[in-house]
Amino acid sequence: RYLAQALLDMSMDHSLTTSYDLSRDVISHLGKVTRLHKSKPQAASLAVLTSPDIPSVLVETGFISNPKEEKNLNWSAYRQKLAQSIFDGIKQHFKSSPPDSSLWAKWKSENRTHKVRSGESLSLLAQRYKVRVSSIKKANNLNTSVVRIGQVLTIPRN
Repeated sequence: RYLAQALLDMSMDHSLTTSYDLSRDVISHLGKVTRLHKSKPQAASLAVLTSPDIPSVLVETGFISNPKEEKNLNWSAYRQKLAQSIFDGIKQHFKSSPPDSSLWAKWKSENRTHKVRSGESLSLLAQRYKVRVSSIKKANNLNTSVVRIGQVLTIPRN
């Protein structure tokens, strides 16, 4: 019983943290489209926002009690801009912190980086990472096989 409660608490904590981070990304994009009443996410204990297995956010796009906001919300182009900014915020969040086993997580893990140290060459790095020299050159837009100490290279996966 205590283990189950501890796991549920950890899951809820992760969900709330992820929700907060997601809402920060959404707010940053909404701020490009409309004037924000609050610049930081606000916590609410609504039942629909307390799922332990999925991040949840509630986005208030305006108040119909405010004549200017009501006018904007009646304009379809404005609603489209709001929707696009919410989408962009969600996309930014999940691209930077993709859920395990998602396509974005797979894409993010496809490339690694390596900081060149003294004595290393492209051929040595290719051998170490089991990739072709040409793949490293292509991933880094290199025209030559010369690398510099401290240079950060993208190492593609096979």
